[in-house]
Amino acid sequence: MHSGIVVALSLINQLDNDLGDIMQLKTFKTVWGHTGTLEEAATMVNEAGFAGFEAPAKHDDPSHLSTLEATLDKHGLEWIQEICTAGSYVPRRRASVSEHLSDLESQIILGKSLKPKFINVMGGCDAWPIQTSIDFFKAAMEIADKYDVLCSFETHRG
Repeated sequence: MHSGIVVALSLINQLDNDLGDIMQLKTFKTVWGHTGTLEEAATMVNEAGFAGFEAPAKHDDPSHLSTLEATLDKHGLEWIQEICTAGSYVPRRRASVSEHLSDLESQIILGKSLKPKFINVMGGCDAWPIQTSIDFFKAAMEIADKYDVLCSFETHRG
């Protein structure tokens, strides 16, 4: 993993029987830009003291999801699901709002069984008119609610 890659931070509320509700800071490493295997990434994440990593569930390799699950379990790591809609980090410019929303929903469904701590969504397109963006984010949050998942949104694409 590259040292210049951003670390995703997650504040997770955890119940402690003796102390009541406490806030605990957990750090997660993104695997964005990592060219090795998930096993190699997990080893580096553990050695660096991270609680887990951020990675997509969607992948060209059909065995990716089962490999991701096995790797997380083997290393005792938590997971933040990364979702990019309508392509990759730069979306297909002509993709419609409904295409972005359909992609979001299918990826939430894909990753839900692995129980992500939350989902980091790079969705929509910054070139859309403001009302289109508002409509997209409203519908995206409704999809997240439908599947009872917590989503954060990055809004710096295309």
